[in-house]
Amino acid sequence: RGNKVGKAIYFISTILIIALVGSVEYFLTPAKYSYEFIGDRIEISAKMYSDKIDLSDVENLELLDEFPKVEMIRTNGTGIESQGYGNFEMKDIGPVRLYIYWNVDKVIHMKTKNKNFYFNLE
Repeated sequence: RGNKVGKAIYFISTILIIALVGSVEYFLTPAKYSYEFIGDRIEISAKMYSDKIDLSDVENLELLDEFPKVEMIRTNGTGIESQGYGNFEMKDIGPVRLYIYWNVDKVIHMKTKNKNFYFNLE
């Protein structure tokens, strides 16, 4: 029963709901970060975020005892209890890309010509 337009709307709505429910788990489960040195660059990735950083672009590299305790806003990324990755805005630092496991104290801060990165290993 029903007309063709109604059936099409029902079918498309059902597909969208299934895709939405399926993607919730993807975005809310922890990601494993991947770090790989290829030639003169490092490639960092986590789910849908990745960066290829030429080592010649690195202006400063430092190992911190802990992640900076500053006000921070997630602008496009994932912030869950165990980790944070993607784009964030940190007070007094500006835009940053995070690949952070919150339960790990040591953090690497890498400043390049275009971006600040904070990352660590689990």
